[in-house]
Amino acid sequence: MQRTKNIRGECAHCGKPFSFPAESIGLSATCPHCGHETELMLVVPEPEPALRRKTLVLGIIAIAILILGLLGSLAALNRARNMAKEQKGQRPGTTNVTQPRQ
Repeated sequence: MQRTKNIRGECAHCGKPFSFPAESIGLSATCPHCGHETELMLVVPEPEPALRRKTLVLGIIAIAILILGLLGSLAALNRARNMAKEQKGQRPGTTNVTQPRQ
């Protein structure tokens, strides 16, 4: 027993979808919605972009966050180096003046 596979197509006049047997592709039939004669054709799906817009936006946001984190880390490292230099030169109880040798 061979079962007929139904596929979805759409009316050329009203654009509404309906199902029909696969063997009927290329034949004409009456649309069940508008009553006009239409050729039975497969619906061509719209092409999807390689990257979805949401994926692209989230990727750009992630890259921006990583760059800001890197810049913040570099700024903190630079500030820590400057503070270390200041502490070396300004230890309490010491002066930067050298004593003459006797």
